[in-house]
Amino acid sequence: MILQIMNILGAACILGAFMGLQYKKLRRESPWFNLVNALGSILLGSVAVVDHRYGWIVMEAVWTWISIRTLLKTRNGSGELWDIHSTTQP
Repeated sequence: MILQIMNILGAACILGAFMGLQYKKLRRESPWFNLVNALGSILLGSVAVVDHRYGWIVMEAVWTWISIRTLLKTRNGSGELWDIHSTTQP
């Protein structure tokens, strides 16, 4: 049961971030977008490890890596790290 909850929460995180991007509530450089993507992929990847789903493990590991890498690159020193509507480019 816990794996199903993790699956649903992981999918909700990734789909929620995608919806935010599509409806222009988030930018792809936004820390929130990348944090939610990373959380979702960690949840889905954890379930994939337990279930031995190697293709999903690879996909979620890469997804997590890209999200965290982008999240770390968004630090722009202006104090706007978590401002989802900031137009400042890193």
